[in-house]
Amino acid sequence: MNISAKGLHVELSDAFKERFSTGLETILTKYFGHAEHADLILSKRQGNFMTEIHIRIGHDLNFAASGVARNAYQSLDVALKALGKQLRRNKRRLREDHPQALEETGAVADIDDDHLDHDEETTSAAAPLVVSENLKDLPVISVGEASILLEEQLSGFIHFIDKSTDKLAILYRREDGNHGWIEQLA
Repeated sequence: MNISAKGLHVELSDAFKERFSTGLETILTKYFGHAEHADLILSKRQGNFMTEIHIRIGHDLNFAASGVARNAYQSLDVALKALGKQLRRNKRRLREDHPQALEETGAVADIDDDHLDHDEETTSAAAPLVVSENLKDLPVISVGEASILLEEQLSGFIHFIDKSTDKLAILYRREDGNHGWIEQLA
């Protein structure tokens, strides 16, 4: 496997690179066996470290994950955990779609992952779980504070009550890397 690790305005230590390669190897062995190429980019934004991981398995399977934390090692752990989750979901989807084809090709490592923590995945894809949320449970924060929280989370959006207007608002991560803001009109 070809592994590339670089830092943007951050120098990567040998220990950090070793932790990345060991963690990646553990995840890949568990779910797919191997990868052709893996890229890691560590950068520092707004006082936080952001780790981005991109891997290619075969010619048509590409995965990307990122993690943000105050510590570089913590951001790496968050990104590896997100990558492991993506690989587990993809492996399960492939098994459900073509169970016999995968066994014949050996494309997926033969490890039973039924004992793993499946959090929101316990329901089938055809019938997702609908969770009602109360507006009283939403944080009352400014747009700036919501932006900071969004950068710290893996999710693509955050909903909150804007403390300057007392209205429901959503801040989301755009494809261009910026944040979009939607606020209740009336």
